Amino acid sequence: MANLVEVSEVVKQFRAVRALDGCSFTIAAPGLIGLVGKNGAGKTTLLSALAGSLRPSSGRVAVLGLAPGDPDLLGSVGVLTQDASFRRGVPAREQLLHLARLSGVAPAAARTQIHELLAELGNDDFADQPPERLSYGQRKRLGIVQALLGNPKLVLLDEPTAGLDPLAAKAVRELIRRRGADTAFILSSHNLYEIQDVCSRVLVIDRGKLVGDADVAHLAANSDTLMITLDREPGAELTEALLRVPEVTDVARRRDGRPGLTIRFAATGIDALQLRIQTALVELGYSVVALTREKALADDVLDLVGSE
Repeated sequence: MANLVEVSEVVKQFRAVRALDGCSFTIAAPGLIGLVGKNGAGKTTLLSALAGSLRPSSGRVAVLGLAPGDPDLLGSVGVLTQDASFRRGVPAREQLLHLARLSGVAPAAARTQIHELLAELGNDDFADQPPERLSYGQRKRLGIVQALLGNPKLVLLDEPTAGLDPLAAKAVRELIRRRGADTAFILSSHNLYEIQDVCSRVLVIDRGKLVGDADVAHLAANSDTLMITLDREPGAELTEALLRVPEVTDVARRRDGRPGLTIRFAATGIDALQLRIQTALVELGYSVVALTREKALADDVLDLVGSE
């Protein structure tokens, strides 16, 4: 059976600029894969090559064993571009139905899918209005829905939560997680904490080269950070108590909005350290909802791509 995705020594040259420079990787099975890198690193160019909207200068790209854009891939690849737009003056639902038909989805099935996907992202109350009357977040949700219509085997999402409020972004992440068992997602984002939270694998691109391809769980196994979720927001007294633990070097609020802390440490006896931290939490009346050991993905990415 062919891999879902095969990228082999792909180069894309735009006059004097080499946007992709020998990228190679494979995706063998469904799952959630993050694509990260600085602005101009080549992320959007790579997604465009996979989508079939851009032809590489050299190298090979295959999706389900076929060249991107092959008619036999109709409905198998869903795409959300960062600048996705809809036609003015035409109700959004009508446009989604048209796009579904172009992907080979029957009208009745398309109506059901559109309703269910929009409901998972909040509601579909706005879908009968034209796009120019909708908020940015509503239009972004429409773009995500059109990428998922027909249950494609590969979905390419370029900054799917950029500009969304926290609740809307959370709904998008949960939708992606639910479908990751049956669909391969490649998710490009500048939000490295989101990538670490959602994805099981991360591809790092820099100056057109693939400089990293790692399993997120493997990164966590060699960590120097504890991520703790608590039953309520932590107070200053907890931070002060944890900073008195000799091995703890820094304590900060979680960046994902959950009540809890990110604790950095310098220690080899992690089990004893976790016991001391949990003791401090209990003494101050906090309950631990979840505790994981991991390394912030941001640190690894910065190590790979260097400074500007």
